[in-house]
Amino acid sequence: MFVAEVNGRPGDGYVAVRVTGDVDTGTRAALTDALERALAVGSPSILVDLTGVRFFAVAGVHCVERAVGALEARGGSAHVVCPQPGAAWRVVSLLGLQQQWLVHHDVDAAVAGCTAGRWPSSAPVRGGDEPAEVAGRHVPVGTAGPGGPVRRRVQG
Repeated sequence: MFVAEVNGRPGDGYVAVRVTGDVDTGTRAALTDALERALAVGSPSILVDLTGVRFFAVAGVHCVERAVGALEARGGSAHVVCPQPGAAWRVVSLLGLQQQWLVHHDVDAAVAGCTAGRWPSSAPVRGGDEPAEVAGRHVPVGTAGPGGPVRRRVQG
């Protein structure tokens, strides 16, 4: 059984979307609706909790990607919870989405990310020792586990 619960208020700093069950083409519309309701609240961050997901198809990836893009377009951020191991993490890691999304392996880390708004500027850049402030060209995009935040180099 698929369920997508939306909880939160604008004053909380984030809205949580907790997803359980199978995410596929049959549940895509319900997930899209839940994410759109979360976006409509107007909070700067959305926490998408995929902890209870048993199967995560590309249809679900597309839904989350659209929400991530919509939030980034308005200056916000989406924090995606994918426990490791887990069905959602398996797909996210295979597609390399942890390089593009703010991915956390537990809800507490995602809540901290939502309420902090940004990663600490002193956090290491994955694959190098360069600080995040280098020419303002690194943006936070997720966590890769014990090694800290994953960052994407922005061209320009």
